[in-house]
Amino acid sequence: MKLMTFNLRCNDDPNGHSIAERAFRIFDIIKDYEPDICGFQEVVPQWMEELKVLDDRFDHYESYTEGNGRGEIIPIYWRKDRYELVDQGYFWLSKTPEVPSVGGWGGGFGLPRSCTYVALKEIASGKIVHYYNTHFDGSTDGNRESAQVIIRRARALGLPRETNVFCTADFNFHLNSTGWHSMRSFFKDVREEIAPENFQGTLNIYQPVGQDKGRLIDFVFYSGDKVVPKSYEVITRLYDGLFPSDHYGIQCEFDLL
Repeated sequence: MKLMTFNLRCNDDPNGHSIAERAFRIFDIIKDYEPDICGFQEVVPQWMEELKVLDDRFDHYESYTEGNGRGEIIPIYWRKDRYELVDQGYFWLSKTPEVPSVGGWGGGFGLPRSCTYVALKEIASGKIVHYYNTHFDGSTDGNRESAQVIIRRARALGLPRETNVFCTADFNFHLNSTGWHSMRSFFKDVREEIAPENFQGTLNIYQPVGQDKGRLIDFVFYSGDKVVPKSYEVITRLYDGLFPSDHYGIQCEFDLL
């Protein structure tokens, strides 16, 4: 299973970095990397129009941070020839996760944050993949408590060792931060498990970034004894010096035993 996460950047930016100009670069990466499942962040209606080119190969489900079709869109895409949707939902990273709401822990940008969830059945094997995709607010308390909101949902799925659970996001936290440790109280970090010396940054702000722990804020987490991570790559591809987004994407490959 190939899993990709990518913050697409919500704005039209200058110097060759409008959404329309960047969309081709995103789709070229998807074509070459052939992910089975994708989680995107910072999606807006213009991006949803662009992403329609994926509809021949992918199904999708999304949530809106403000509810009722408003706010940042947090979609999940999956290959329709490989997976069937068996469950879906969304909730807010807040003290009242069932309704559109701001976290309530102080700090951050004061914006509501939603988390999109799907359960997918692999058609060939019948194996179930549980997947959460979201975008944290960046505050210390908000990151810590948002992680726990997701973990409570993940624990409710069943016995942790027997359940395949994945979570991706622009987490807006750093390695060994409070938020990272909060996620690690349930999940494993793919990078830490199989590429611990790879500190390639993910936040580029349209400037080349190399090994930089301070710019590593996007992660792929997983849980389950039957999940074996096989590869981890931060996608740093440029197009004549131009970027697909102000973040680099990440793709990981897993075996599901």
